[in-house]
Amino acid sequence: MPVFAEVLKYYINESHVSVRKLSMEAGIDRTLIHKYMADRRIPKSIEEVKRLGRCLMLSSEKQKQLLESYNQSLYGEERYRGFLTIQQILLGVPDFQIQKNPEIEGNHSNIEHLFPGSDQKAVAFYGQIQVEDALLTLLLSEVQKQEKVKVKMIAQPDNPCLIRVLLKGYWKENMEIEQIICLDDSNQSNHNISVIAHLLPLLQGDVSYQAYYYYDNQKAHINLMSLTPILLLINEYIVFCNLSMNECLIIKDPVEYEFYTRQYTQIKMKADLLTEGGKIPNQSVEFLCPEYKTEEQYIYIGTSPCIASCMTPELLYCHLLIPDEKKKENFVHTVMNNTKTAIEKRYISNVFTEQGFRMLIERGMTAEYPEEMYVPLNESERGMVVRRMMQYGKEGKVKWYMANSQYLNLDPRLCIYCNNKQGVSFVKWKENTLMQSFTVNEISIKRSFFDFLDFARENGWIYSETDTVRKMEEIYNEYFPKKQHMKTAE
Repeated sequence: MPVFAEVLKYYINESHVSVRKLSMEAGIDRTLIHKYMADRRIPKSIEEVKRLGRCLMLSSEKQKQLLESYNQSLYGEERYRGFLTIQQILLGVPDFQIQKNPEIEGNHSNIEHLFPGSDQKAVAFYGQIQVEDALLTLLLSEVQKQEKVKVKMIAQPDNPCLIRVLLKGYWKENMEIEQIICLDDSNQSNHNISVIAHLLPLLQGDVSYQAYYYYDNQKAHINLMSLTPILLLINEYIVFCNLSMNECLIIKDPVEYEFYTRQYTQIKMKADLLTEGGKIPNQSVEFLCPEYKTEEQYIYIGTSPCIASCMTPELLYCHLLIPDEKKKENFVHTVMNNTKTAIEKRYISNVFTEQGFRMLIERGMTAEYPEEMYVPLNESERGMVVRRMMQYGKEGKVKWYMANSQYLNLDPRLCIYCNNKQGVSFVKWKENTLMQSFTVNEISIKRSFFDFLDFARENGWIYSETDTVRKMEEIYNEYFPKKQHMKTAE
């Protein structure tokens, strides 16, 4: 992607506007514009770039290109692509889950299709369809033979073919997957967030999955890594695949299997746990309470605003539908203590959508928790909670950010919690009264999300705190009489 200086120079020449005239119309010093064109300086804000685009009368597509080149020059290509990756994560994870097909299951469950000779120890497959077919046959035959199929992998997660096979839907309760991946050891880029994005289908799928990681300089090994095959250990079988998943070697030999298992175990011992979590009943929500024991910021991103900070203990208690009274009391106590600390120290930043805010006002509901977990707020309670939200926003106690739907759409089933102590927690509500929850506690991933908040605010992907409170007031006035507006919070 061209740097900002090249793109700006091209559009100035294309528009036949002199730098002197552009300087006068944009209100930017002429010498400064020359420095921009010579790649010796960069604009101090995105608004300045937008002003240049308007004065050059650029089309919307060209203005977008100008802004992209500015962001790339300002943040660097890897960091900028990382922000785009987070944008895609918030939009939602592709559904790789494929429903069972009995006919396909019957055709692929015979291991003899792979090893026709009784004394044959290895067989090779060529072509993507043949490779996927062979892996499917191997996995299905093992599922039918055993209660649990354990898959151990050393592979980078950016392979949709492999994900499709592992999430076919034939072995939801019968497969345990363990994967070792490499994260980049650079502290200057957002590269590792793309690795997590590729892991999300497995993490949010229906199989039991756990990931481990080690650090290395990926750029220094890029050519070597392109030749390194994918390794899978599936019960007694060894599987090697190339990165394109169009060549595959399956080996059945107890001596070789023991050797590779030992190598895998040694690598795992040197790796760190990347993800924690799994399927959790909807009633088990205690883990959603972050602890504010140190000076740290806390980010919540979800369709609906996080309203617990604006509720009284009594109100929260009477609306929760947690059968275990002790758990319910502990949950309310923890939430209230945590939010009190966070509000006093102004820790909380909350990104939400206009649609989620309207749902709160219209129906007294929030997408942060599944519907069966709480009783919706009545009209009076909604008004009180929203007024308190706006009051906290004006006082700077909570940083509210409404997403700009032109740039940032949020998956209504996904909630993301981020703080420096616990890491980044992804919670996705599923249809079977379970939630899939996992936490990534790795420093570059946490930093990427905190940096993203500043990037999104600068680029107008989320509205500023002041503009968000103003929009909240406007929406509030649509539903409640003017005389109640900004009434002192109860």
